[in-house]
Amino acid sequence: MQISPGTTKSEVISIPGVPGDRSFEGKGEAWQYCSTGFSYDKYMIVWFHEGIVHGLTSSYRSDSAMGICMERFSGVDWWFQAPEDLKRKLKMKHE
Repeated sequence: MQISPGTTKSEVISIPGVPGDRSFEGKGEAWQYCSTGFSYDKYMIVWFHEGIVHGLTSSYRSDSAMGICMERFSGVDWWFQAPEDLKRKLKMKHE
C-alpha cells in the first residue's frame, strides 16, 4: 500500500508509522516524517483535509548536521509549503 490522495489517517499510520511532528490549520493537518540516510536526510509532509490525505511533499537535506533527523523538523509554513488546492479548500489568504 502507498500513501496517496484519499488515504485515511489510520492507513497512513500503518505505512510509515506515527508522525514525528504534527501541525494544524483549520480542517487541515500536516504530518511530518523523516528518514536519516548516509549522505542526506529525507523529509516528507503528508497533507490532510478533514482526515483524508490531500497530498504529499518531500525534500532532502544534506549538510554537516547529519544525525537524527527528527531533531531537525522545521515548523510547517502552511502558506509556502501546502499544496495550492489544499490552501483553497482551507480558504487561506496571504496576509
